[in-house]
Amino acid sequence: MRVNIISNNRNQTGLSQDVDLLHGIWCVLFPDAQVRRFHHAQPECDEGDVNIFMEILNPSLFVYAGLNIWIPNPEWTYTSWTPYFSQLDHIWCKTEHSAALFAPHNTSVRHIGWTSISKNESPKNYQKAIVVAGKNTFRHPQIVIDSYRLTPDTSLLPELNVVYDSTRMNVVVPPGLENKIVLHPNTLHQKEYDALLAECGLAICISAGEGFGHAVNEAASTGCICMLNDIPAFVELGYESMWIPRNKVIPSDRIDTLYSTRVVDVFGGFDRYLGLSEEEKKRMSAQNAEMYRSKHLAWIESMRTAITGLDIGEYSLEASSTPESELPGVTIVTPTRDRVAFMELCAGCVDSQCYPTDKLEWIVLDDGKDTCEDKIKHIPFARHILMMQGKTIAEKRNMGAHLAKFPVIVHFDDDDIYPPNSILFRVSMLMRGGKGAVFCSTIPCYDIKNLISFMNVPPQHLTQSERVSEATMAYKKTFWEEKGFPDEVKIAEGDAFIRGREHMCREISPQEVIVSLVHPRTTSSRKAPKGMEPNGCHFGFTDDLYKMLGRIAEQLS
Repeated sequence: MRVNIISNNRNQTGLSQDVDLLHGIWCVLFPDAQVRRFHHAQPECDEGDVNIFMEILNPSLFVYAGLNIWIPNPEWTYTSWTPYFSQLDHIWCKTEHSAALFAPHNTSVRHIGWTSISKNESPKNYQKAIVVAGKNTFRHPQIVIDSYRLTPDTSLLPELNVVYDSTRMNVVVPPGLENKIVLHPNTLHQKEYDALLAECGLAICISAGEGFGHAVNEAASTGCICMLNDIPAFVELGYESMWIPRNKVIPSDRIDTLYSTRVVDVFGGFDRYLGLSEEEKKRMSAQNAEMYRSKHLAWIESMRTAITGLDIGEYSLEASSTPESELPGVTIVTPTRDRVAFMELCAGCVDSQCYPTDKLEWIVLDDGKDTCEDKIKHIPFARHILMMQGKTIAEKRNMGAHLAKFPVIVHFDDDDIYPPNSILFRVSMLMRGGKGAVFCSTIPCYDIKNLISFMNVPPQHLTQSERVSEATMAYKKTFWEEKGFPDEVKIAEGDAFIRGREHMCREISPQEVIVSLVHPRTTSSRKAPKGMEPNGCHFGFTDDLYKMLGRIAEQLS
């Protein structure tokens, strides 16, 4: 069995612990399983029988496994990801609250619970407290620090150890509290953090939103009493706690509801803590440690049931491809204007496609002063359409789709590189699952003037239609007939074309589809990151192609 765990894995975070836990339990249940880890922004991954996405999604990787599972953290899930939810085979949720959020979007939502790696129960100093903010900006510790200013006698309060990442959060200790509040602004080594957590009797976490709460669960495993705001994920943990009421809803673009908390209410939590007897504190500590152990064992059984209940077969991307005899006819549409320098390159990409030529048609829509007809006339299935000047790219795409004689339309822009399998891969992906359109969002790019290779990854909060690369699109003509490109749009015409029909679309890997060329006259917004040094071409271009691109760069400069 081949298992791909896909995440934004950063050391010493709850997400990295999630990945470790999942990796470990899968190998316990299936000792012979091959478990691989991949970063979510990679354009492709190894073929697997199962993909498991931790927190973040990359729908272009769905095709690399027969089964796709997502374990979300709803506070980090953008509402713009909603079209992807129904494309998953399973959504496994850490909390009942999370399961309720995702159930309307997928019929295979399951509550599996979750756990953390135990830090072991230890004797407690109830005059020491720890604020477990870590790297999570939703747990900004300033509100806890400010609550200390409200007490007339700080000598009664526990020493407050604030563990946070100063590169993400700015923290200020009020005057007069320097001897009561200890800041740990840099990431502690694991042994240092574990020792501090083991000693402290009170663990504090005030968060706008949580998918689970590793820091709280770890603290409970040591026997800490908790001070938590009553957000759903914390309430479900069920630990003995000084509960702080959540206050107002924070407007956000996440699927979960985020909440603020008042300083005065945090102070009220400390007031209740100071009213506890030593016996009550010890009882609460022991109960939290025992509850952690019970929940941990329950999670193991829940995961055993969930994993062993999966219908996992051996998957092959090639075996699931459309047979050549069943491939549909394809019309390639290329809008162009005064880019004769690139058209020889474009014609070469078309001519090199591994697709039956009797099933190809190439329509070039040209409204430039310098016609490119001579550059394409050697292609037997090419049609050069000379148009009146001043047409938008949307108008030209619409004209190409209108004139297309075949049922599938594939975009080839005039200034990009399309590998030999570009059409075959896109059409195969289009035919899977009966989708109306496919496209890429993450795009490999090469700056031909500055000799820089880079990946363009649109921001995760953008909607699917805002992330689409028009140069990578393939769609059925019937899909276009339902709604074409808006003629008046001069750039990003794919947004309106896709919007509202995301459920009919599939996002695919760019690996076999395109290398976008960045050059002095490009109309695309894709640029190499500022300050990036020349790193050459990383996309396997031949020497002849590399030299040709160099000549084009000189002509355009």
